[in-house]
Amino acid sequence: MPTKNSLFSPTPVLSAQSMAATFISPVMSVQFLDNLMIQIVATGTPSGTFAVQGSNDYNVNINPQTTNWVNLPLSGVPTLSGSPDTIDIQMTQIASPFIRVVYTRTAGIGACTIWLAGKAV
Repeated sequence: MPTKNSLFSPTPVLSAQSMAATFISPVMSVQFLDNLMIQIVATGTPSGTFAVQGSNDYNVNINPQTTNWVNLPLSGVPTLSGSPDTIDIQMTQIASPFIRVVYTRTAGIGACTIWLAGKAV
């Protein structure tokens, strides 16, 4: 877990994740990180949208089904339109200690890798 006044080096969250169906990434702890960069590298011909969700009550030791997740505000909806692409999502002043990425498929197939990096101010 990152600490205050630190840099969280780019770390893969998912690698070669199939985009043949909707999926949810693993939960990422971003406590103490004020600024985040999520990079999504997609191959193939996927079409769909991404959302970043946050939670204040996630606890890996408690039933994750009871966790409350809300979509975090983004400037625009990160979208894939049937061709390979790289999407960069930059977020500042993150209040939520836990996040995850949700992909909602509409068509096509492919694979993606998701990277997370961040820093504390």
